[in-house]
Amino acid sequence: MKSQSRAALAAVAVAGIVAAAAIARIAWASECGLISDADRRHMCYALSNGSSGECGLISNSDLRHLCYAVVGKSPGECGLISSADMRQRCYASVK
Repeated sequence: MKSQSRAALAAVAVAGIVAAAAIARIAWASECGLISDADRRHMCYALSNGSSGECGLISNSDLRHLCYAVVGKSPGECGLISSADMRQRCYASVK
């Protein structure tokens, strides 16, 4: 009986964590709408929902590659960034 109650408590705890994460993503996504620069706003949406679809809307190619690299956890995209500083930050972010 104790193992069943522990499992039930664990399930409730996990559900609470998942719900809190979902609420945090929604709050963060709503904050993205306040960003005036379109490229940075798309980057914010991509990071908040974990979807690379928003990355394709970024016009700055370096920022677009950074977005694809971080969201897709793809370090190969970092090599396509022309700015050396941004490329290094990209590799550090994708590790």
